[in-house]
Amino acid sequence: MPYLLIALGVALWLSARYMCERLRDWTDRRFFRDAYNAEHILASLSDEVRSIVETQPLLERVATKIGESLHVPRIAVLLQQNGSRQNQRAYTSTTKTHG
Repeated sequence: MPYLLIALGVALWLSARYMCERLRDWTDRRFFRDAYNAEHILASLSDEVRSIVETQPLLERVATKIGESLHVPRIAVLLQQNGSRQNQRAYTSTTKTHG
């Protein structure tokens, strides 16, 4: 009888350990995949915008890419105008969310 209880205890411990590993893997995939993808997209964006010299196309590209990667429905870009302390809206976008 004591051997049966020991075997049952070991089996339960191994099952719990396996389930914890599966839960950890699921959590990593579910919550950190988007963070990795966003980081990758933003890194590629930094390479892409180096060739854009005009302000408006630059703002459009950056706002669109950020909206897509971070899944935000709207983005507004505010810029300071010639040494002023006030910010003015330079670009506003509505992006499609993936969700």
